[in-house]
Amino acid sequence: MKSDPTPPKVIEHRVKKQDAVIVFLHGFTGSNTETWGEFPSLLLQQPGLDSWDVVSLGYSSKFAPDLTGTWSADAPIDKLGTLLRTTVNFGLPGYKTLAILAHSMGGLVLQRALVDDSNFTARVSHMFLFGTPSNGLKKASPIGFFKRQLRDMSQGSPFITDLRSKWQTKFGASLPFTFWTVAGERDEFVPSTSSLDVFPEERRAVIPGDHLAIVKPQNRDHLGFQLVMKTLIGQCCSRRSVEFRKRRRGVA
Repeated sequence: MKSDPTPPKVIEHRVKKQDAVIVFLHGFTGSNTETWGEFPSLLLQQPGLDSWDVVSLGYSSKFAPDLTGTWSADAPIDKLGTLLRTTVNFGLPGYKTLAILAHSMGGLVLQRALVDDSNFTARVSHMFLFGTPSNGLKKASPIGFFKRQLRDMSQGSPFITDLRSKWQTKFGASLPFTFWTVAGERDEFVPSTSSLDVFPEERRAVIPGDHLAIVKPQNRDHLGFQLVMKTLIGQCCSRRSVEFRKRRRGVA
């Protein structure tokens, strides 16, 4: 049998072996080459972010039905969370600080990695969720029978119920990193009740665009890009992110 011609991989937009790295993570049926459009290149152009390396991570997620128990199938979300941690630990081992931007299902992958591994969590300074169905999707249920990732994303699924319980137990309302959850003004795929309402009001943002447009800035005026850029540079950062940067520099 032929191997997958496009295996998941790490795309290195800028890798200078610095202490900090910005990580892009795509969602369901997305890819590390297409999902984020010009977002990585626009961040690379910002002088205030010169001290950050930039990479995009990939994993298998196709709309085709899973052929479980035969040869191969797209992994469930909990396994993708372990893949993320493995990639960071062994593919990006030198980085002390991670700023992770996750789209759609990628945000569930990231949340699972965070609740599973405190050492991974300790390296995350910033977390941005774009259009993530953190409380599940009603529309995923009817066709989820054929796709494990869709079953996991279904509202009330064992995965979502377990994730929300573990998130509350581990973090409650006090997150150890700078956090934003972002919804699209015209996003009808992931309702705000799932992407926004499960997190504190002051950590929610709404920007123009649908489910895909919110992560495809055409220029620096894109509101999602502005939110990420200014947060990372420190123009709108929380006290916690300032403290994190001081710890990274060894400042008491």
